[in-house]
Amino acid sequence: MTQPLDLNQTFWTPIGTFLFPALVTPTRDLSNNEVWACGLHVPLDESDQLLAIVEAVLTDARRSMPGFPKTDKFKDSRGREDFLNMPYRQATKKDGEARVPIDGLLQWSFKRKTTTKKGNPASRPVILDPRGSIVADPPEIGYGSKGRIAFKAFAYDNASKGVGFYLVGAQVSSLAAGELDGADAIDGDWVPGAAAPAKSGTSGTAPGWNPQAGDFDDEVPF
Repeated sequence: MTQPLDLNQTFWTPIGTFLFPALVTPTRDLSNNEVWACGLHVPLDESDQLLAIVEAVLTDARRSMPGFPKTDKFKDSRGREDFLNMPYRQATKKDGEARVPIDGLLQWSFKRKTTTKKGNPASRPVILDPRGSIVADPPEIGYGSKGRIAFKAFAYDNASKGVGFYLVGAQVSSLAAGELDGADAIDGDWVPGAAAPAKSGTSGTAPGWNPQAGDFDDEVPF
């Protein structure tokens, strides 16, 4: 019998390609909130675990949140047709002036506000090198860098409804300096000049994080 997922844990993505990463310097999301954020390209055939996490969050939300929609397509409070927001979509690429789907590739989204719900400053996402050591003073992580994302999964039910992935940290395997669309990662493994050992009590490959209720983001994922 399959054991249910522990949704309180920190999950890891497969290794993928970072898109528009704002892991060191914050950016603004579509609601003009200041956030740390990152997109990640992951092949569809490597996304099974991420999709299972989304389904587990939906199942839990439909059981524990009375107002959460029972289906992905639903009617809002005004009777208008709406859809749940998800932390992924079909990846696309430029084709002239348009964007066309990339078969077999998903784009996942992660974000974390720079302040908590109480207005207190939030800590920056943890950056790890390929060895699993925390990087004390990381450089900017450029578009096209490769690595994996540590995240928390949650459901939200307010003006918007859906599933979000809260950005906990990133482990970088290959660093790209540029932000050009489609930039290639540099050759070899990234070995930063200054890396601090992982905090005691962690495995060395996962950032230590003690979540507080006010840390969670309940708005549309970046």
